[in-house]
Amino acid sequence: MNEQRFFDNPAYREYAEMTYRLQILMQEGRDESEEGDELYERMDGPVEHLSGEEIQSSGGISADLYSLSDPQNQALPMPEDVAKELDRLPELLRSTQYHLAFDLLRKHEKFIPPARLALERFRIWSALGEDEIAIDFLRLALHLDFSFTLNDLTYLDRRAAREEALRLVLDPAKQKSKLVREARNIILSLF
Repeated sequence: MNEQRFFDNPAYREYAEMTYRLQILMQEGRDESEEGDELYERMDGPVEHLSGEEIQSSGGISADLYSLSDPQNQALPMPEDVAKELDRLPELLRSTQYHLAFDLLRKHEKFIPPARLALERFRIWSALGEDEIAIDFLRLALHLDFSFTLNDLTYLDRRAAREEALRLVLDPAKQKSKLVREARNIILSLF
């Protein structure tokens, strides 16, 4: 078995990326197409190089990615002990224990407001350097709650942050004016 685990294991990361591609095909109604069938078959390759824990965790990643198309509606009131436990997220990110950060979010997701949950998932995927997945979670967070600022784009690398900000500016009809102004400021700060 591979000494590297979770996101340090190339097979785990590849499986997560394939799961994301599959989720996109599902959203487009193309998961049962030839492309979808090929992807399902290719997903068997990385699974052979995963531990039992990694296979179990990959199921959680699949559920997380599914939330992009079907987010929860609202959260239950957050108990104080849950809030304290969620305070561990920044430390888990700093120590690159990304799978534990995802696990913590999953454990308490019914107490986390949907926009914040999407934003936290954005931060983790961004820290992993998976900008395409991260941006989808940022879009979901902004769709659910515009009170988040686009300063969260700074988690992305400069190129991805600039591209996402440009996308927002170039399609202002779908965005609130405050969001477009913030996107313009980000573009200016990244040159």
